[in-house]
Amino acid sequence: MRARVYSVFLLLLLLLPLKALSQDLVIEDYYATSGTGAGQYLNAVIAGDTSSAAFKAGTRVYVLHKNGIYAWNATLDFQAGSTVTIRAAYGETGHYDPTIYFYPTATGGGAPPGQMSQLASNITMRLTHLMISGYNEQVDSLLKYSNTMIMRTLSTSSNTRIYVDSCIMKTIAGQIFRTEGPVAVLKITNSTFADMGHPTSNFGAGKFVDARNVRVDTFVVQNCTFVNLYDRVIRHYQATNTNSIRNLVFDHNTIMNSMSYHGFLSLGTVDTSGTGTLQITNNLMVDHFALGMDTAAVRQVEFADPGEPDPVNLQPRMAWVLTNKNNGAKWNIQKNYFASSADGKAILALGPPNDTIYAGPFYHKQGPPYLTWNMNTVLASQSKDTVNTFTPVDAIVFGKAPGLMTNLVKWTLDKKLANKNKPSPLTTTSYWNWTYDFNRKKLEYYADTLDCSYTASVDLGHAATDGSQIGSKRWAFKGVTTGGGPASVIWNLIMPDSANPSTVVGNVTGQPISGSNFYVRSFTGAPNGPLGTTNMRWWPSNDGGVTGASWGPETGEVSNRYIQLTAAPKSGFSFVVDSVSLWSCGGGTGSMRFNVYYSTDASFATKTRLNADTVKLDNSGSVTATTRYAYKVGTTVPSGKSFYFRIYPWYEGAASNSKYVYTQLAEIKGSTILATAVRDEDLIPREPQLAQNYPNPFNPSTTFQFSITKSSNVVLEIFNILGQPVAKLVDENLSAGTYRMNFNASALSSGVYLYRLKAGDFTQTKKMVLMK
Repeated sequence: MRARVYSVFLLLLLLLPLKALSQDLVIEDYYATSGTGAGQYLNAVIAGDTSSAAFKAGTRVYVLHKNGIYAWNATLDFQAGSTVTIRAAYGETGHYDPTIYFYPTATGGGAPPGQMSQLASNITMRLTHLMISGYNEQVDSLLKYSNTMIMRTLSTSSNTRIYVDSCIMKTIAGQIFRTEGPVAVLKITNSTFADMGHPTSNFGAGKFVDARNVRVDTFVVQNCTFVNLYDRVIRHYQATNTNSIRNLVFDHNTIMNSMSYHGFLSLGTVDTSGTGTLQITNNLMVDHFALGMDTAAVRQVEFADPGEPDPVNLQPRMAWVLTNKNNGAKWNIQKNYFASSADGKAILALGPPNDTIYAGPFYHKQGPPYLTWNMNTVLASQSKDTVNTFTPVDAIVFGKAPGLMTNLVKWTLDKKLANKNKPSPLTTTSYWNWTYDFNRKKLEYYADTLDCSYTASVDLGHAATDGSQIGSKRWAFKGVTTGGGPASVIWNLIMPDSANPSTVVGNVTGQPISGSNFYVRSFTGAPNGPLGTTNMRWWPSNDGGVTGASWGPETGEVSNRYIQLTAAPKSGFSFVVDSVSLWSCGGGTGSMRFNVYYSTDASFATKTRLNADTVKLDNSGSVTATTRYAYKVGTTVPSGKSFYFRIYPWYEGAASNSKYVYTQLAEIKGSTILATAVRDEDLIPREPQLAQNYPNPFNPSTTFQFSITKSSNVVLEIFNILGQPVAKLVDENLSAGTYRMNFNASALSSGVYLYRLKAGDFTQTKKMVLMK
């Protein structure tokens, strides 16, 4: 359990006037053993407090501890007219803001309560410096369940005010916020929202705010980050003139990985008087509207508000920003920038004539227009720019961010969007590896690892309307990255650095064989192949290539005998490898064989074989010709990784010290592109670490987490207080990464235990308590 430091906070409490404390209730977390709320559900503690005189006084502040973990298992209704604040304690030290997990309800079945709270009329709700997840992240299997939403206003309510600042909220099946009654203020700032949508709901769910069709007087979303959405950022659909968004500020936000099933900003009816503020400015978007534009009626149906028909099928025409027709609205739409990752560009490029799947009445292209025809007309009538409301950028590169949900997007397109249903991955027990889903993360990832600081192919550091950077100001603009790299990368094996493009680095090395080395010996003779007379010979030698070492006879490849070519994108780029090829022949013999592989793992522990059958090299004779062997690869090497291409030769004939492999040219073809995301499997920990088990104390199960920075043999063992081993959880070779595993101690007795991680040269031991 996360450590908590209360002393500073308690000292401050003692120094404050008693009157100032009268409306604050400090609540201990779920795993505390004493104090108000210890061992209780947070919702139950607050529900029990609502009859107190302090609550009835109209204003109540619930203070949660830094690093504290709080459980919530029922929907909580607040009294009309109350003002409620739930926030982190001031002055406490602690790495994490208070964490609220939605636990299964008391009725069982594993499902959480549906929402955190329902708000009646005239309620003011403030949430500040909290981390909230829609399920109990301490139990991986509960990911298959998810809360429908975080907060909701009742249809019978009015004049509700919601303020959210500096929070992280994630993993909901429907929407983070849903307003079913008129709202006076919905103001959300400096926060991160992630993983909106779930396999238990359809593609029409998975939104940030669903304002239904009710009035919102003031709607502010500023300096926020959105990661992974099935549907819209805002849905305000089929609203009448009396239920309009009267003031809107959507400014300085960063949005990434949004399928945009039913759009982006569906604003319904907006201010009709011309006096309201309607501002969409300074936003940064990467892989937004990833599904592109099509004529699938199941998607088009909720683009109907503008009343503008698609010319292809007369269904509602798609656009990024949707409103009902309104000639009097005063818009401020400018300085919004967007880009697609390599994966996003590949998906958007699908369609006739490139892929017959998308032929016929269903068509798919790069993206719908930014605004409706009516909005463009209104902007033009007000002498405002209609061209640069949203501006494309060649590439935007984030520091650390999940990649686009390409499998899910492609599955959706392949089904031609016949309905809103998603593929069901819930039959698997590997809840973090659903094939058709987001690259889901836990709260700690969004608190510690997510880094939306970015570079771009244009200067966005001072491009905003206020002279600052584009996107959320919580992330830094790191400068301009130019170029896109060459279409082909070629190394002459004798001079491996003769072609060293600006965005790719590479080399060729010979590896030891049986205590000797492969040496390169140049050869000139009759022209043979693309480089004319230039050739090289790989041969084993014990004396630096003066004489040859004995080679053969052999019946197959030898694990430590290979010729390796390496290609790596420079920092900030990804290298998309299309194919590899080499021109080669046997050294004056028909007894030379080889196999070829590639890997992105430097240790080559995991590799992919390219040749279906063992290659029998042609006999070169007098080296009059070489044969080209080419193989399709189709893999992406992200920034920070390398592509390794290996040739394993062997000689079947009688032992000889004069046998060679002739190779003239090797080619690795592909392209380099600016990298916009680092995939989960490429997030290598910076240092090895063994985390404290959680929960601790525990009964009977707990979870261990550890990180290793390089491939190594890993042993995780548990010992009793006498140092005697009682369990071994891991004893195997593991690749660099972060690992979690559960341990059930039902067979052990209560007491203090030690657990130790050994990974290569790294050893760390920690203590835990089993309390039955």
